[in-house]
Parts: sequence; C-alpha cells; structure tokens
Amino acid sequence: MSAIAPLRDACITIANQMAGREVNDNMPPPLVDEVTIDSHSVWNLKMGYAPGAFDFKRRLQVLDSSGIKRQILFPGAAPLFAHALINKADDPSVFSKITTGRKEYGTKMVDLYNDWCGRLSRVVENGKMLLPD
Repeated sequence: MSAIAPLRDACITIANQMAGREVNDNMPPPLVDEVTIDSHSVWNLKMGYAPGAFDFKRRLQVLDSSGIKRQILFPGAAPLFAHALINKADDPSVFSKITTGRKEYGTKMVDLYNDWCGRLSRVVENGKMLLPD
C-alpha cells in the first residue's frame, strides 16, 4: 500500500460526495486523461473527468483549442486536504481512516505537491513552458 493511499482514498470519497455521486468501496479514481479534446468535453466535463485536468501536456492542448494563452493554477484537492489534515491532526473526525501519523501524512503530501510543482515548472512541450520559472 502506498504511503499516501489513506489520504487519496479520503479525498476520492469527499470529491465523489461533493459531485453528488454514489460513494462505494469499488469506485476507482478517475486517473486516465484520455477523453477527446473538443468543445463538449472542454466546457462540460468537470474535475478529474475534464481533458487536461491533471495531464499538463494535454492541458496545453486544451488551452490552445480554447484560444487561452495563460492560465493561473490554484492548488487542487490534495494540498488543501493535506493542509486540513495538518491543522486538524488531533481531531479524529477529520479523515478518520488515517489513524496514525496524521500530521506527518499531511506534511508529506505538501512536500510531494511542492516537489511535483518544481518538476512541472521545468517541463517544456513544443517550445512552451508548462509553468513559468
């Protein structure tokens, strides 16, 4: 089991509840970004189901198809949930499936997110930087 699996599982449950979807133990996370990039998918699909939602090379294609030259990125669910876990480490009702090392889980998630942002900022695709230096 991955070190972040409990936090991932908690985030998936919350995201599905927020989207009004039935939550059950057999629901896989939407981790494959392969939907066709067209006007319907760009304007109607939301969260992890939208094209380019988490594959930033595809995000450039979505932005190009929409005529958008720049985009501001805000933290997604994982760093926000990690922050909540750090601040509520002593409250067992917050992310109750994570029973030990709660503050450490949150801190590790923030570190992983920051490392990912650093790696992503150095990626160049077709002469375009995914994120500025």
